[in-house]
Amino acid sequence: MLKAAAATAALPGLLKMPSLAASAAAGAPVIVDRAQQFDFVSTSNGRPYRIFVAKPAQEAPKGGYPVLYVLDGNAYFSTAAATAALQSYSPGVGPVLVVGIGYATGDRMEIERRRAFDLTLPAPSDVGMLMPGMTPKDFGGLHAFLQVIAKEIEPLVASMAPINPARTGIFGHSFGGLAVLQTLFQQPNSFRAYIAASPSIFWNDRAVLKGEAAFTRQVAERKIAPRVLITVGGQESALWKALPPGNPFTLDQVNALVQSLRMVDNARDLAGRLAAVKGAPDYQAVGIVYPDDGHLSEPPAALSRAVRFVLGPGL
Repeated sequence: MLKAAAATAALPGLLKMPSLAASAAAGAPVIVDRAQQFDFVSTSNGRPYRIFVAKPAQEAPKGGYPVLYVLDGNAYFSTAAATAALQSYSPGVGPVLVVGIGYATGDRMEIERRRAFDLTLPAPSDVGMLMPGMTPKDFGGLHAFLQVIAKEIEPLVASMAPINPARTGIFGHSFGGLAVLQTLFQQPNSFRAYIAASPSIFWNDRAVLKGEAAFTRQVAERKIAPRVLITVGGQESALWKALPPGNPFTLDQVNALVQSLRMVDNARDLAGRLAAVKGAPDYQAVGIVYPDDGHLSEPPAALSRAVRFVLGPGL
């Protein structure tokens, strides 16, 4: 009787509670813990950007927070921020401030168009064969984009929290990985750690590798000693068995392209060459192949390593 009476007494209150369906209809956007975002128009190249910043829960260590800059922030910032937050409590890791660099839009095609320009070197004249509907003018903005990072984004981050400029890293995937390698070869003192995940080394007849010889010479002469991590999914060079809906190519064309890009071989070979260079004790170059992953499943694994790689020296 008492249980029945209690249930009856509570019934009016229960009836006033919103249903799950009603709550879902009025749902709020998901919030990334301890993160902020900022939109701005660059004074360096006149283009708009969105910056995502996740501050650690812990106080800054002596010397300031290590910082991981993540290209393609719209896609990878949330994963990177969550990964850094979880790992920050692991023995020997600690807090890392994560900065995502992306675009103020949710339109996937617009993001793809913007990143294609920002993250690449100039394109070959026949780029439309690889990326239908696009022309050389849609690519080649990397040098200007790196100025946006150096002159505008890095100072903004430094104004928000104490950071350690000697413990910074940059992560990029695919075209982003290409941008990371280009930065490494041309501006090796920009960051301490460089993480290139599934880098598009094939781009424009492997033009990014033109800077490799000068870079390795500086390493061998002990003028520079960056930390380099190159990752790739072992299935990125596997032949396709079927096409996803909407693919404009035939299966034979896709598989011919997959073979020509040499994603796994290019990444593995470059990592091997860089690892073989004898430099200063702080220099490190590592290559990792995730055997069961493809191009789009490999980034989370690479980001897990990226957080630890920024901190050094272990993986």
